[in-house]
Amino acid sequence: MDKSKAPNPQYFEGMLQLRGNSDEVISFIRHQALKHPTAYISKEKSLPEGVDFYFSDNKFLRALGKKLKESFTGEMKISATLHTKSRQSSKELYRVTVLFRQLHFKKGDTFLFQGEKVEVLRIANDVLVKNKKTGEKKHMSLQEAEKASMRNIL
Repeated sequence: MDKSKAPNPQYFEGMLQLRGNSDEVISFIRHQALKHPTAYISKEKSLPEGVDFYFSDNKFLRALGKKLKESFTGEMKISATLHTKSRQSSKELYRVTVLFRQLHFKKGDTFLFQGEKVEVLRIANDVLVKNKKTGEKKHMSLQEAEKASMRNIL
């Protein structure tokens, strides 16, 4: 399907919610959408806490979420809600929501946590940090690490 000949420019299958992201992330998303032959951004909504992009293709949206997580340090959540049932095939049609929240720290950063200097070793579903003084390793949640890094990246 040619983007310029889309049946309804308001049509969307999913939403990408960006929270606390940089302009670099937003331009990355726009560039990826322009490169794709069929997927397009049908609506863009600015909010006080971030930006919402409405996309015409669920499959592209899921792939874009994975690319964001690989390219930028952040937290990603995907959810799907039942939207309707196809009249032709009787299949259930879902709308996907991808939330991407960019973190303000990256692997190798050092910050104070509970009065101790810690270095970020790994970021996944949680954060693995190493105490600079004792060498002890500890797991902490993304939210804990984000709060601590916002206060004092060294």
